[in-house]
Amino acid sequence: MTPEIPQFIINGSGFCVLPIITLAVTGPMTYIAIGLLVLLFLPLVWLGAKTWHWLHVTAVVFLFGASVSFMIAASHVANLHLQYKPRYASTKAQVEKKNEEILELESGPRNVVPPPVPGNIGTASENPDAPLSTCRIALARIIIDRGRVWRGCQITAANAAAGQFEVVTALGEGVEKHGIVANDVLYVFAETATLDDGRKLPKEYVGEYKVTAATNNAVTLNLTTGDGVDGAHTLLNQSVTLSLYALMPIDGHIFFAATESLSNFQPPVFGDMLTAADLKSPQVFTDPVGYRPDQPGALPRIAQLYGQDGAILDAITNEYARDGGGWREGDRPENHWVRVQFLKPYEFAADSVAEQGVTAGFYFDPTNGRAEVPTLRNPGAVEGQVKLEAADYAINDFALFPFNEETQSLIDQQICQPTDNIYVRQLNDYAFAFHRGFQVRSSLFQYDQLVREEIASLQRAQQRTDRQINARETERDKLTSDKGKFDREQEVAADYLNTLNQKWGSLQAELSRLYQENVTLEEQLSEISEQVTQSVEADVKQGN
Repeated sequence: MTPEIPQFIINGSGFCVLPIITLAVTGPMTYIAIGLLVLLFLPLVWLGAKTWHWLHVTAVVFLFGASVSFMIAASHVANLHLQYKPRYASTKAQVEKKNEEILELESGPRNVVPPPVPGNIGTASENPDAPLSTCRIALARIIIDRGRVWRGCQITAANAAAGQFEVVTALGEGVEKHGIVANDVLYVFAETATLDDGRKLPKEYVGEYKVTAATNNAVTLNLTTGDGVDGAHTLLNQSVTLSLYALMPIDGHIFFAATESLSNFQPPVFGDMLTAADLKSPQVFTDPVGYRPDQPGALPRIAQLYGQDGAILDAITNEYARDGGGWREGDRPENHWVRVQFLKPYEFAADSVAEQGVTAGFYFDPTNGRAEVPTLRNPGAVEGQVKLEAADYAINDFALFPFNEETQSLIDQQICQPTDNIYVRQLNDYAFAFHRGFQVRSSLFQYDQLVREEIASLQRAQQRTDRQINARETERDKLTSDKGKFDREQEVAADYLNTLNQKWGSLQAELSRLYQENVTLEEQLSEISEQVTQSVEADVKQGN
């Protein structure tokens, strides 16, 4: 039997009205105690029933049952409290200890500066106690530097205007050759000033260069495009150090995040991104040594050259600043992703049909996100297929999918349900983007030249047309003058014609009258002639 624990019943006013003793007992002792209470209670009720009203007896019976039930429940609660109180204290201490261990794994021991790099495995520089924050930074750097990288390269001779540089490469301890050969194509970045830990980091992309000559520790670089990256190569001098990349660093969401993500499936899914103001005037690293302080960065230069009141610059920076945040109506469908909650298992294809090496391109097929690199492909029973079963993951787990027909099909099949709309920036292939940009710019220059020639041709044709127009206008003016004279002559002729018509009408009337008179005279003459003839014939007859 455990110790007795005083318990109190508190009424509505807050005062203790009835102290009780609950026995935290287990096993048959509980039932023996209850039986003794019942045996004691029954005679007392029997004796009281002789003088009490039946309602009082009934109330006492129910009160006794309720008290016994409460006492049993209170004893069990007290027993659980005594059992789990030390467990809670022990578990709490274990949780605090584990949280401290997690914090040490993430950031290193308290009051100890974490090492800048975890070191190379199996070498003297290996640091097995490096925290996760350092390892994450190193992993991100490895992901970016997916090919060979030469840092701290010093310019020894330069023709900046032509984009030609002689560079001495920084070789590691025991390394005699840099491994660069003629005709290699390198991507060149200007480095920052030396940081507190002695490192220099790439700050600004200055163009793609072809190696025209190489020795054990030096190379000669020629710019492959005439203008480079908006003329950034013209700012290079011998005080600037360079980072040379055999492969263009890949794009990524976390590379532009100011803080780590607390959750992969809740906004912001990639952490708090750099703001648009930070991207327009980057303060992540210091400016490269030797750059003119009045020279704006790449994005401000783009704004100056092509900006329309900052609209293009804002459109570029907003994509990076909003990455991983909420999706809004009016955003492009390509940026629309959804956070889904799984309701049942399902099977899906995880690997791309095309297989590539690590340095051949992206790790994933950009059209569907499936793995192309052998180390990321699924070695399951069915090649390229992943089957998520209940044993593999818990129902109600979350995932982040692009909002497309496939995702909509999963939602329609009730395999998952959407919970949040996420804005996800489309990743860029920067090497392709710059090549494409150079091609587009070259095409635009050629098109511009053709348009200029067409404009000149049209201007010459316009001049000829203007001369013809002037001649035709002069001819028109003369014809207009002639037409005015002709119209006046036509009016005079019309008036004369009207006069002639009037005279003709009067003459016709006069001729008609004369004709009628002639006819009358002819008739009269005929009558007179007949009379004369008759008279002559009569005289002749009389003369015989």
